[in-house]
Amino acid sequence: MECKEEIRRYFDELIALGELVLATKQSPDTPAIGDFVLEPRITYVWVTHVQNLLVKVFGAESAYYENFSYLIGRELTFMPMLRAQELLKSARDSFLPESSVQGYQT
Repeated sequence: MECKEEIRRYFDELIALGELVLATKQSPDTPAIGDFVLEPRITYVWVTHVQNLLVKVFGAESAYYENFSYLIGRELTFMPMLRAQELLKSARDSFLPESSVQGYQT
């Protein structure tokens, strides 16, 4: 049980870090129309930690890992990272024990 709590806490930490990543958005240097760019160093650190967690919890062939990797496989811009953050939240919710998700059942 302690391990599950630790993993859930790590999900929460990465979600909080993801919010910080998204807060680094800036307009692109070129005056062209496009997505906001993000600070690359913190973004790469966040992406690496999330991928590592998703592989350990769900496996490298899981939909969570594959979809996250697809989203971040493009440029490190705001909209793909926002979608990746939402996917991470979904993965965390999926990891909750059965008793915690009973309220979601119809």
